[in-house]
Amino acid sequence: MMNKTIVIFLFFLIIFSLSCKKKSNNVISGQLTDMSSGLVVADATVNLYYNDVSSGSYNPNFKFLSSTKTDSNGNYKIEFESKMYSKLRLSCNKESYHNRNIEFFAEDIATNYTKNIKIGLESYLKVHVWSCYTEDSNARMFLKITGINSDCDICCSSASHRYDGNNVNDLFTCAVIGGDTVTVETINGIYSESKKIACPIKDTAYFNCWY
Repeated sequence: MMNKTIVIFLFFLIIFSLSCKKKSNNVISGQLTDMSSGLVVADATVNLYYNDVSSGSYNPNFKFLSSTKTDSNGNYKIEFESKMYSKLRLSCNKESYHNRNIEFFAEDIATNYTKNIKIGLESYLKVHVWSCYTEDSNARMFLKITGINSDCDICCSSASHRYDGNNVNDLFTCAVIGGDTVTVETINGIYSESKKIACPIKDTAYFNCWY
């Protein structure tokens, strides 16, 4: 009888312990702010993706895991089960803004991640470089875009573009931050020019460099 009582007691003790055990979850939280103004961005969508090791091989493709919205203070929070993830990706989007993705390696244990993210208003710059006025095969033109927001990882490169000869006709478009002002600098032989260009929100600014 005593042994039976002990067994029953241990059984209920195990059940109680299991029911009280708290499941360990990961938590990602942070705040979304405007890249230029620093103001909070409310009602933005934050999607969480992951990749992992499948069947012994690393799978670089990201799979959807969870989603949430930022509150009136731009804050968000995503709680999700702790597993053996390889990398995590946060994808932030809102109307009139460029989509912003950030990726980071996942920890092996349940972790509280803090990821404050800046997103920029959508705008584009279209540049046309055309050697329509020169017959000099040795002509050379340098073009550089400066004043790009340093937090924007999808925006125009600030590297110098070089064009040689009299058969140039290049057209390219790159992202800029809406509401910002960028500067296009050109050098053609001994002549140089610098022009400031306002970047319209949800629209495209144009710059023609014809020489």
